[in-house]
Amino acid sequence: MRDMRTTQVNILPLAKRLDTRKPGRSMKLWSFGLMTSAVLGVFSGVTGLTLNLFFLLGFAENKGLMATLAIWLLVAAFPMLWLTSHCLDKVDSIDMARRLEYCRQHGLDEPDIDTTHN
Repeated sequence: MRDMRTTQVNILPLAKRLDTRKPGRSMKLWSFGLMTSAVLGVFSGVTGLTLNLFFLLGFAENKGLMATLAIWLLVAAFPMLWLTSHCLDKVDSIDMARRLEYCRQHGLDEPDIDTTHN
């Protein structure tokens, strides 16, 4: 019977490269989400409040499309700001994981890392 040799591919370097790229990509994604949702949330909230203030002070009539737009801008501000806080939590957890991994790679053991980052 003929000797069949199998070629084994070491996928560890590939997996290691993918692991090091993944936190950077997800950090960019969550940072982009953070900035986008923060800008949109603040813009819609301030614009909605300004329009409602104009209606309250009598500078504009509270009718039609402008009244509906003012209310919907205020309503849209809350989910945007919630998304901002969620993205901020994700960015913070990714940053903490990157710091812990850096400390592990440079010789700190687990008790040293916990006391350093608290």
